[in-house]
Formats: sequence, C-alpha cells, structure tokens
Amino acid sequence: MLPFSPTARGWTMIFMCTASLGVSLANINMATGLTAACFFAVLAASFAMSILSIRKIDIWRSPGSDCCAGDRIILPVTVRNMGKLTRQAFVIREKLLFSDNPLGSVAVEPLMPGETRLIKREFNAVRRGTYKLEKLYIIGGDPAGLFRRVKSFRIKEEITVYPEIFPVSWMPIFRKNTIQASTSGKPIGVSGLGEDFFGVREYRSSDSMRFIHWKATARLKKLMVREFESHSTVTLCIVLDSEKRRTGLNPLTNNFEYLVKTAATICNYVCGMYCRIMFISSDGRSGETVILRGTGTGLRREILDMLSTIQTSSVSLDHLMETAESAAPPNSILYCLTLSENQKLSDHFDFMMQRGVDIRWISAPMENFFAPYQISNKSKASYSKYTVIPPGIIDINSNISKVLTYG
Repeated sequence: MLPFSPTARGWTMIFMCTASLGVSLANINMATGLTAACFFAVLAASFAMSILSIRKIDIWRSPGSDCCAGDRIILPVTVRNMGKLTRQAFVIREKLLFSDNPLGSVAVEPLMPGETRLIKREFNAVRRGTYKLEKLYIIGGDPAGLFRRVKSFRIKEEITVYPEIFPVSWMPIFRKNTIQASTSGKPIGVSGLGEDFFGVREYRSSDSMRFIHWKATARLKKLMVREFESHSTVTLCIVLDSEKRRTGLNPLTNNFEYLVKTAATICNYVCGMYCRIMFISSDGRSGETVILRGTGTGLRREILDMLSTIQTSSVSLDHLMETAESAAPPNSILYCLTLSENQKLSDHFDFMMQRGVDIRWISAPMENFFAPYQISNKSKASYSKYTVIPPGIIDINSNISKVLTYG
C-alpha cells in the first residue's frame, strides 16, 4: 500500500488541471487563466490537507481475545491525537484472513486535540487457524477525496480462531453395567445416575431441577447441580479422518471442515464430564498421527488448539483405524468421524467390537458437501453397503447438535 497516492477522483482533477492549463496557454485570456488557477488551487489545497490529515496520530493495540469460527471477534485498538489541531475522520485498516471482511476497515470519527479513544473493532470470524497480525494502517485524505495518505504501524499480535462449536445439551457417552478397576484394584466411578454422590457441576438445560445444589448455587451465583456416581466408567475415543483425496475443495464448507466442527463439539462437551478422553488424527502439517489423551479442561484446550490448525494429510483411513485398534482400550466408546467408507472399515469395526468397543460412526462423503443446488438424489451418498453398523450419513445441511444427541 503506497504511503501517498491520488484517488480516482484525484486523477480526474489532475487531468482537468492539465487540460485547463493547455487551454489557457493556447487561448490566453483572463477566463481561461482563472479557470486553470482555480483547478490548481483546489489540487494544491487538497494535496496539503491530505499530507497533514493523519499527522501526529498514534495507534496501539489493546488486548484482544481468541474466538470460535462463527462468532464475533473483538480486536480493539487505541488511537491518540498528539497534535494541537482537530484531525478529520480517517480509516483503520488491517488484513484479516480469518474474517468475512478481509480488509478489516473501520472508520474513526474526527479526533479533538489531545484526545485518546478506544476503538472496539468487531469482525465475523469465519476461518479457523492461528494468525499473526503485524501491520495496522491508518488511511486519511483531504475533504475533497482527491488524495489518499497511508501510514503503517508494525504492532504484532497473535490470535487463534477455534473451530465452530455447536451447543449440545446431552450426548449418550456413558456405558451402563460396566465396572472397570483402577491400578489399585478399586472400581473407578464416573458421573451418571447411580446412588452415591459424585460431585457438583454447572447446570445444563437437560438436567432435572430436583438435582440443583442450592448451597453451591448461592455461593457461586450460578445454577449448580449434584452428580451421582454411575456404576461404570468409560474412555471416549474420537478418530478424525483427514485423508486429503477424500476432501472437497471449498476451504470453508467442505466435508473435512464439517468433521472438524463435529470433533470440536464433542470435545467441548465431554471434557466437562468425568470421563477419560482420547483423540486420534493425522495432521498434514507434520505428516504424523497424533494421539492426545487425558481429562478435563487442559485436554480440551490442547485438542481445540490442534483442531484450530489441523490440515488434511496423505494418511489413509485404513492406517488411522489400525492406530485406533491398538490405542482404543476395551469397553470404550469410539466416535469414528470419516470422510469415506470402504470394505476394510468393516473388518476394523468387527475387531474393535469383539473387544467391547461401542462404535458411533459419522460419515461425511465429499459428494454431500457441494452447494445445495448441485446435490441430486443420484449424487448424494446413502446408507453404507460395507458394514452392519449404521453410519450417520451427513451432508452440508445436517445439524451437528441433533446428530450428536442421537449418538
């Protein structure tokens, strides 16, 4: 971006000045001379005013925050007029690749002498990822709009846009009538609908009012409910297929992005529960298969950090399922999020089911994620023909919350 340049209107004025000068030289008289002088006077005044328009204006970033795709992100900046004269309105611009407004332009009203003002810039975040923000631009000009003056500031900041997370009031994630022992031989309890008190957690819309813990609610000033120990424990595994050749071309609405949102929604829900979690996927950035395991909010942040930057890879679904076969413990629940299906998948499922793994399969075929008017009944993928496990076949219009609620 050039520090100083004429606008389209400015080039028109320059042409008119040149033309009027030529006419006045060819036909010397007072009228043509005054006309040319007026044009040049306006041009010179506009030039001087544009040069001074953003003089002695300083800018710096205020702390911003990360967000999820689909939400509004706030990137505040503070501007100050260090001069003794009022500065006219100007524009703050920044390249924001994650936003639906990639130029990130925000207008600022005139600043009084010595005035400091906080500008709360808000944008729609539509693309997940980690972004390094470096340059801010202040763009000013003259009242006639003939010239544009640009001043850049190198102020670094890094933000993360996590995948879109959908609200889920309840998911069927606990196995019943299964007892599993710890290393000491003592059965491990998890939250459920048993008889023994387990702990207190924040209220969810699916909770019954009779389980509200009023003392904790009064102390924390938000609804808290009692949880009771279930007679089983569970490890929940999430396998995310990232095979590049099975992924659609649209970077925002392809089938892989849909499964990333699904995985993020599952992780956001289950990391708040009392269960062990395992996440398995292949990241195209490193080319390695990643296995994350643990419990609680720390693991939630770790998984979401990975999902915010994960890319498609050359690792096949069969190789990923082989990893899941050796990593997923017996009597666990497996959410298998795939971009395709094949005959070998049935063999993987049979082997894991023999070990007591409860499989919930969500399939997002590439042909289901074109624009709605491009999807015909013939091209839309249907029920699996390779395995007896009923898959959840989803498309570009599927509701993630409902898909997960029904397991």
